[in-house]
Amino acid sequence: MQKVRKTNKIVNDFLSHLEGSTHHVELEDFDRLMVSEADKVQARMSKLDDFAATIRQEFASDYFSFMDIPDLIIKKNYPRKDYEECYLKVLNKVKLRYLAEKKRELPHRELASMVITDDDLVPLDMLDWVNKEVKDKMKDKDTVIAHFIEGCKKEVARLKAKGAFESEK
Repeated sequence: MQKVRKTNKIVNDFLSHLEGSTHHVELEDFDRLMVSEADKVQARMSKLDDFAATIRQEFASDYFSFMDIPDLIIKKNYPRKDYEECYLKVLNKVKLRYLAEKKRELPHRELASMVITDDDLVPLDMLDWVNKEVKDKMKDKDTVIAHFIEGCKKEVARLKAKGAFESEK
């Protein structure tokens, strides 16, 4: 049920991007929107790759400090929109994963009370792992949308063959 719920949410989010409030949608609208969504996903993946490469280059070791990230973002002049829509989400996931790993070492502490300090060095592998996880999720989302569109096309073809449409629209 959870998988069906997630699939339905992805499809509903996709459909919410359709323009206009008409009760019919042409298949070309789906194709256009799918291309637009694919472009957005590709751009976001590219930004994530560039961000990870920049962190690797700037820290030149196998670890980075969260406390140095704001300076890096300012230094590299990343747009605020990219930071809010892309980098912040990844950094928050890395932070949560790092704190979960840290909790293993300190089982007596509550996760909610744990914070990252200046002394904490986060492995770059953790950033790579989260990046891969985010990219996989985006690819899965694209796959769900592509299957939905393909199903819509098949249903339209079936209904056309059955003569259920009065016109081509």
